[in-house]
Amino acid sequence: MTTYEEKIQKIGNSQGITLPLSLLREVGLNLHSEVEIHAENGRVILEAAPPVKPVALEGLWKGIKVTEEDIARVRSEFFRPYRK
Repeated sequence: MTTYEEKIQKIGNSQGITLPLSLLREVGLNLHSEVEIHAENGRVILEAAPPVKPVALEGLWKGIKVTEEDIARVRSEFFRPYRK
C-alpha cells in the first residue's frame, strides 16, 4: 500500500484534493472514472462506482400501437425549430 500526503485546496467554489496518476493507476481508475465517496469511522472512502447495468429495451413498446400519423406528427414537431 502506497501512502500519499495531499493538502485540501480550493478548486473553483469547492474544496478538494488532487490524486496522483500513479495512485489512480494502482486502483484501476482514470480521468473520467465514476467514484463513490463516503465517510466511515472518521475516514473518507473513495471507491470505484459499480458499473451501470444496461437496461433492456426489448418489450418496452409491447402493446403500444404507433401509427404513421403519430410518427409524422412527432417528426413535424421535432423539426419545426429548424425550418426556415
